[in-house]
Amino acid sequence: MSSNRILWRIICLLCAAALAAGGWALLPERREPQTSAEAEEQKRAEAFRGTITVWHISQWRTGGVNASALLSAVLDQMEGRNPGVYFTLETLDPQQAGQRMAQGESPDILSFPGGIPLPMQEAWQALDCDRLLPCYQAYIGEESSFLPWIASDAKVMIRDTSLAAQKLSAPGDGWTLQEMIDLASALTYQTKGKNSQTVYGIAAALGRWPALEDWGIAADAILPGEYSEREAWDQLVEGNVSMLIAGPWEEMTLTWRQQEDRGPQLTVLEWPQELPRLRSVQWIGAKQSGDSQKDEICRKTITQLLSASSQKKVITQAKCLPCVSFTTDELGDVVAPMEQGSILYALPNREILTQGEWPQEDGWGVDQGVYLWKP
Repeated sequence: MSSNRILWRIICLLCAAALAAGGWALLPERREPQTSAEAEEQKRAEAFRGTITVWHISQWRTGGVNASALLSAVLDQMEGRNPGVYFTLETLDPQQAGQRMAQGESPDILSFPGGIPLPMQEAWQALDCDRLLPCYQAYIGEESSFLPWIASDAKVMIRDTSLAAQKLSAPGDGWTLQEMIDLASALTYQTKGKNSQTVYGIAAALGRWPALEDWGIAADAILPGEYSEREAWDQLVEGNVSMLIAGPWEEMTLTWRQQEDRGPQLTVLEWPQELPRLRSVQWIGAKQSGDSQKDEICRKTITQLLSASSQKKVITQAKCLPCVSFTTDELGDVVAPMEQGSILYALPNREILTQGEWPQEDGWGVDQGVYLWKP
């Protein structure tokens, strides 16, 4: 090979090296972030952006502050903290949710009352909260795919006009089970006139509260038929029943109506003391999407829902019971039933009595979410 050809090859190689070096110089420099601001900027650039769907399944809707409104406030907070992330919240009744689940739909975050069958084909995130009250912690264990975030005790509502029709007075809060049995019978009567009808003594929504006959109430004093919470409430308002086993949503609706000077006058009582307490629980969980950034936002959303500030609103605005424990400083002026021996700490032996089970869905038995324990 001639010396000229060798020289020419050397020149070509040098030019190629120079071009390669120039090309690399044009590429953006890749280096690890040097400052906290740069690290935060890189984190934002890699963060999830998109829509997170939330379903809140509710058996009751009220004109006051309800669980859906509390959930919406938390979602607004999370949107503010996560630019580019948007939450869509839908409030569905159990029938609507069941139909959409049967069609293969499911949300990223699901809030539901106990007793709603869940789509077992989904993978739900394991969640934990070391602030859960002992009664809930004992029931669900240290980790679970769903956590309780709001709870409500049952009350008894009595129509004042029914009491007046039978020339009876409302019992006090210290009433007994026998008084409740007797009152249900005494408030079952026939109205007068050509279109006479039976006014039944007591009613309860099917599926949420236990069978009233189990407590010794006569069958002919119990409103016959199968009713949702809202339908049972309507029966009370329409005067077809004198007493109703109710929850906080019915009580808030009563307050709302009375402020507008409409609807029946009702007396609201606590449970007879010797009866086991009834409590309905709203649960929440997040689906495992496979996107770690999205899953983290869902976890943080549930953590925020269980924070002291959010749970204070559960007590003060929704008039329900919190599911997390508070310190004295966190409580501030809020009054919560936190004393030892209260109904929140009433499970020393982890004994929770549930009322039956729903039909199994995909091999998973779902309890009705109504828990009974002695105070």
